[in-house]
Amino acid sequence: MDLTRRNATIVAVGAGLVVGVFIWAKRKRWVKVGQVESLYIFPLKSGAAIESDELKFQSMGPKTGEMIDRGFAVANAGTYTIKDTHSYPRLCLMSTNMVKDDNGVLTVRLQSPDADEDLVS
Repeated sequence: MDLTRRNATIVAVGAGLVVGVFIWAKRKRWVKVGQVESLYIFPLKSGAAIESDELKFQSMGPKTGEMIDRGFAVANAGTYTIKDTHSYPRLCLMSTNMVKDDNGVLTVRLQSPDADEDLVS
């Protein structure tokens, strides 16, 4: 009976090793599928993109300099409903620019190819 228990233990350990090796062999491995060529953020929701060489990822999303991805949006003044390219297709042409002066004051400019001057400054 002691021999039977020993054989059962050997079989159980062997089966455990086989299962362990199988699981180890099937583990997920990183596979290169491409290469990142460019990084973009969209400071104005549905607006034009800004290309960047480097992005920082924070709780609010990707950020480059002072610009946060989708940090600004066009909204109705009365209802505060956000507008997008479904309602306003030319919104995708609007660009956002943010500049910090020597005193640390940030200036945001919203520009459109349809307007002669900045829309917001």
